[in-house]
Amino acid sequence: MKRAIWCFLFSLLLCSCNDIGHVATAVTSKIPTQEIARPIAISFIQQTDRGEELHSYSLSQDAEYTPIPVERGTDLRAPAALDSSDNLYLAYGSRTNYISKLGLDGSITTIELPNTWNYQSVWAGDKLLVLPMISANEIYIVDTNLEVKTISPALNILPDGQRSTGSLGHANTSSNTAIWVATTPIRNADGDFAFYRTFDLDKGETTEEMLRIPVSNRDWCPSNNPDDRLGTIVYGVDTQNKNVLLCYGLAQENNSVATTLELFASSSGKTIDQEKRCCINNQFDLRGGTIIENFAPESCSDCRVRNWSDNQPSFDLEPFMTSVNPVDNWLMSNGRYWMILTDKNVTVINEDKQYEATYNLPSNLPPNLIPGSTIVVAYLLAD
Repeated sequence: MKRAIWCFLFSLLLCSCNDIGHVATAVTSKIPTQEIARPIAISFIQQTDRGEELHSYSLSQDAEYTPIPVERGTDLRAPAALDSSDNLYLAYGSRTNYISKLGLDGSITTIELPNTWNYQSVWAGDKLLVLPMISANEIYIVDTNLEVKTISPALNILPDGQRSTGSLGHANTSSNTAIWVATTPIRNADGDFAFYRTFDLDKGETTEEMLRIPVSNRDWCPSNNPDDRLGTIVYGVDTQNKNVLLCYGLAQENNSVATTLELFASSSGKTIDQEKRCCINNQFDLRGGTIIENFAPESCSDCRVRNWSDNQPSFDLEPFMTSVNPVDNWLMSNGRYWMILTDKNVTVINEDKQYEATYNLPSNLPPNLIPGSTIVVAYLLAD
């Protein structure tokens, strides 16, 4: 066991991470002027003389929501959401977790979630799915009235009853459907399979499926056969086309390992696209018909958005990546449209993957905010 762990860590050091520092310079003339089309808000955690507070601004209404005092060490736990009345929904916490509903009239309603510590979450339709990462074998569904529904078993329980790590995102079928994909393949007498579940938040229905993928050697250490796939990480599943996003290693000279990111068509058993690149420890967000990756210093990653169908760029990010520091460029989606957060503004890309609008951020933002943790952008909930 110790040898396997050492070989896995050693392979991380051997992965090539070229070009991860490249950030395109935005060209203002490339960004057309267009009227604001939908509500948008941001929320961030700020240190004040009264302690830490959660501040929120409506960028489309040029208005401020009432600040919320929070405990030291609080993080934002999920993307924020807006309804058609500009009510803002925020999930946050440290050990104890809360969800608040804020109105532009100054009103605040807050509930405490049943689970503690970290969890995965996703807004689908007009409901928030909360998946605890430890303890309870259940998930929680929170609606816009802040009513919580408990459902068991949890999505991250494998068919053998074991809990697994995995990715939670938006399925490529319906805006009301979430997907959870197990990180580790399931192996049986018939071969290796990617396992996933979907959950329809409107109907409360769960489905699960196993998709055949190429057989691999679970040991990441170099083998005597250069064609052996070493280890396999399942990063996502395309529920519409049954494509699977995989990362695996191949033995190289000098007893090293290089990794490959592959989009594999389970329906035909053929590879759609391959990239010889570092792909271990990366995070890929499953957002409807696209896969999002953001730059993170602790992994070999970059900021990009790709199509599930062919792994090609979904649209051109270059005109909107305005931050000099690559960590400050953050791409998000709710499975329907996309937003790009920089240290200066937020840009909206609509459902047709076309530029919609750009909103300037408030000038008094505190420094060193972390996208997805201490600053989030709110999406308009689906009807």
